[in-house]
Amino acid sequence: MDQFQDACKSKQMDVVKDIIANEGDKLPSKDIQFGFKWACLCGNKEMVEYLLENTNDKLTGADYEFGIWGACKNGFMDIVSLLFPKIDNPDKELRSLYSRACADNNLEMAKYLLSMMETNSIASYAFGVACTIGNTEIADYIEQNQSESRFYYRKGTDFCVVSNHELNYAEIGICRSFGNLTVYYNNREIVSDSIDAYQNYNFVKL
Repeated sequence: MDQFQDACKSKQMDVVKDIIANEGDKLPSKDIQFGFKWACLCGNKEMVEYLLENTNDKLTGADYEFGIWGACKNGFMDIVSLLFPKIDNPDKELRSLYSRACADNNLEMAKYLLSMMETNSIASYAFGVACTIGNTEIADYIEQNQSESRFYYRKGTDFCVVSNHELNYAEIGICRSFGNLTVYYNNREIVSDSIDAYQNYNFVKL
């Protein structure tokens, strides 16, 4: 039913509610799925919430993934937050979304996704991505949060993350232990400099 998809695309909430109320059981799944994707792409949170509540049985994991990617691409943080709990592999999806935000130079979305990265390993990956693709604005932002458990160091597109805790995620770099420190890096030549910088850094003691 093109009318339903068009209503979702053009944010006609009354029309969407009327169709679901009167023809919901007969409405093809593909129409609901396309309509849901349009609502996500357009940033219509009210409609996304309504469709989740009233047609969730016809939505699939692929629909959620498409929706969250579209919302991320277009900068709709509220919809990303709404859909994120429905993703099957949230850590993997978060890394992919963040990489996309970096590539698009979407600093605000990258900051938002960074706030969702709770573990040292994922945050280290985030810094590595920003450095590797040369997004200095995002790398600068990440470097503002230096700590003994996660110290960021870079030269050009080369990066190191030095930690006094274990860093066990190394999708785009290498993770190695150096004495009582763990370093995640993409160029062995700057590891020594990064450790020196870590040891000489004046960490704020809380």
